[in-house]
Amino acid sequence: MTNYVLKLETILTFDVPINGDGDRQTILDCEITLDADDPRSTPMRIFKHFDEQMFAWDLPSNQLVTISTCGDWSNFTEHTGYRPDFWMNSNGKFYFGKYRQDLSITELWLIEKYGWGAEVDDSWVNADDTMAWMRQNPVAVLEARLKVARERAAA
Repeated sequence: MTNYVLKLETILTFDVPINGDGDRQTILDCEITLDADDPRSTPMRIFKHFDEQMFAWDLPSNQLVTISTCGDWSNFTEHTGYRPDFWMNSNGKFYFGKYRQDLSITELWLIEKYGWGAEVDDSWVNADDTMAWMRQNPVAVLEARLKVARERAAA
């Protein structure tokens, strides 16, 4: 495998203001060079990079609500032969908080490892069981959307 750099544009959203202007979001541009011998390590290296950047910029990682990423994972898969399903299934968006009941195993692991969102009171999220179900069943949601689109196209 030739060297390949995965580029991600990332928005970090916090539960509290992170500067004097009251902003709750910041943008991180991330470039990770793939390890030719271990492409499976790339997603974990990305999370480590995010944590290092939050530390460097003195951002309150325990108040982190979401990480939203945009990257060319198809190109990554093409270059590595590896498809990080946990990343693809989340659509590149990860949620954090101490009371959410719809977190994935990856999100729970990230809270445990880095303390991300450990102080966020997001109990209100659980009030909408429909959204929780949709996050846990992305394939069913996609199938339902495709069915509606096909019905509209046929009409």
